[in-house]
Amino acid sequence: MPTVTSDAPATGAQTGLRHEVEEFYARHFQAGDGGDAAAWAEGFAVDGSFSSNARPEPVVSRAVILPAVTAMFAARTAEGVQHRHMLTQLTVEPREDGTVLTRSYVLVVSTPREGGPTLLASTLVTDVLNREDGALRILARHVDRDDLPPTSTL
Repeated sequence: MPTVTSDAPATGAQTGLRHEVEEFYARHFQAGDGGDAAAWAEGFAVDGSFSSNARPEPVVSRAVILPAVTAMFAARTAEGVQHRHMLTQLTVEPREDGTVLTRSYVLVVSTPREGGPTLLASTLVTDVLNREDGALRILARHVDRDDLPPTSTL
């Protein structure tokens, strides 16, 4: 499948894929912002990975990602803080091997209970998506925070 570019009209298949990817991210980030660790982790492939320039080592496999994110969400809830992930500037690039490379800017807004919102992080999120049991899943995610030196390798 060819890459979707801004100077070429999208085909029906490309438009359908883009819509599917946008819906995937809407549900994925809403699950995370809502504290549903199981639904958020389900967005990763069984052998999916999460890496970031803010963490020394990647987290690999849904089985390892789930308890890590469960603890993180519980801590956020205990602190009385609400996060919202604002995804913008999404690019969707189908690849020859059947995976889909996506890149987006994600702003993370943090709002404490009885407080005003603040910008917690500005990031570049690069994902490789694949199909698992017919649904899109994150095979690899790398998050580069803008306030740290970039390390993206996807």
